[in-house]
Amino acid sequence: MPLILVAIDGTGPDPGEKTTDGKEKYDEAFCLSFVKTVHDRAPTIYKKYLRGPTELGLETGPLAAQAAKLVRKYVFDYRAAIQAKNAAATLAYWAAAPKQQTVTMPGDRGTMAMAGSGQPLDAPPKQETPEPVKICLVGYSRGAAALICTAGLLSTKMFVDRATGLSRSIYGVTTEEGPLDVDYLVMFDPVDRSFVDAGTVPSNVKQVFSVLRDPVTKSREFMGNCGSNWDSGTTKRPPFPKFTTTHGGMGGTPWCTDPDWQAKFKDKKDGSGKTAASEWWGKKVEEVADGSRDERTFYAWGSVKNLYKPLAGRHVSGLQEVAEAKHTDITHQQDLDGSKAVWDAIAPKLLAAGIITNAEWPGKNIKYNLAHGLPLTTPR
Repeated sequence: MPLILVAIDGTGPDPGEKTTDGKEKYDEAFCLSFVKTVHDRAPTIYKKYLRGPTELGLETGPLAAQAAKLVRKYVFDYRAAIQAKNAAATLAYWAAAPKQQTVTMPGDRGTMAMAGSGQPLDAPPKQETPEPVKICLVGYSRGAAALICTAGLLSTKMFVDRATGLSRSIYGVTTEEGPLDVDYLVMFDPVDRSFVDAGTVPSNVKQVFSVLRDPVTKSREFMGNCGSNWDSGTTKRPPFPKFTTTHGGMGGTPWCTDPDWQAKFKDKKDGSGKTAASEWWGKKVEEVADGSRDERTFYAWGSVKNLYKPLAGRHVSGLQEVAEAKHTDITHQQDLDGSKAVWDAIAPKLLAAGIITNAEWPGKNIKYNLAHGLPLTTPR
C-alpha cells in the first residue's frame, strides 16, 4: 500500500532570520525535530515537509489548505504513475512483437499482398490496478492544529485538474474527486493558539497518535491543547502518558537545541575542549555562575514617592523559555530526557505502521555535540 505523507512543523523564527553563521535559523532550530525526522524516514516518494507558522500564526490556515492540496495531488500522481506504467508496458509489448509475414490472397484481379499487423504470439501484459493509498499527516504544535483542518478538508469532495491533480484548473478541465480517509494523524503537543478551528478531529481520520506535555513542567502554561475531541467512535486513539518536558521538547526541539542558546557557549571552551554548555546539564538557574542567575523582583504600584514598591522576589529553578515571564520547573537535562521519552513512546508505533523505517532517537548526539561545539546533526 503506497504511503502519502505530509508533515508540518511548529512555530519558529521568521523566514530569512539567520544564525551567527549565516544559516537559516528555523532550519537550524528544527534540524532534528520529530516531524522532520518522520518525514525523512518515511519510505515513500509521495511526501512533503513544510515549515511551521511564524509567531503570530497567520500562516496556519493557508498551511492546512496547502497540505490538503498536496495530499490530493500525490493521490493523483500515484494513479497517473500506474497508468503511465501500464501504457509503457503495452507499447513495449507491441514494439517487441514479431511481425507476421506478408501473405498473398487470391482475388478477382489476381493476388494482393497484405502486411501483417504484428500480432504477437504471447499474451499482452496484465494491467496493474492502483492500490488504495495510506495517508499520514504529521504535525507539531500549530502544525498539528493545521493538519486537523487538513483532515477536515479531505473529508469533502473537491474538483481537481485532470492533467495536474491540482485543485484549480488552468484550462477548466476538471474532475470530481471524492472524500479521502486519513489513515494516521500524528500530533506532537497540538496547540490551539491559532486562527483555525482545530478542536475536533474529523470522522475521516482512522487513527490518532497524540502526545501531550505534562502541566507540572509549567511550560507554555497559556497554551491549551487541541484535537482532544473527535467525531467518530471508530477513530482509534491509543493512550499515551503526559510527558515531563517543555513544549519544545515535545516536538524534538528541547531548548538546548535553540540556536540562540547555543550561541552563548559556542566560543567558551575549557582546557578539555568542551564548551560552557556542558556546565548547564541538570543545574538550576540560580546555581549557574555566568550571569544568568534569576535576580528578578516583582513590583506593585506604590506611593508617589516610591512609584514601585518591591514585593518578595521568587528564585525559580527551571529553564526559561523565550517570551515567557516565568521559568519552567525543569532543567535542560530533564527537558532533553523528557523529549527522548516522547520519541521512545511513539516511534515504535510509527515503525509498526510502516510510517518510518528507523525508530532510533534523532537526538542521541545532542549533548555530546553541544559540549564539543559541533553541529547537532554531526554523527559520532
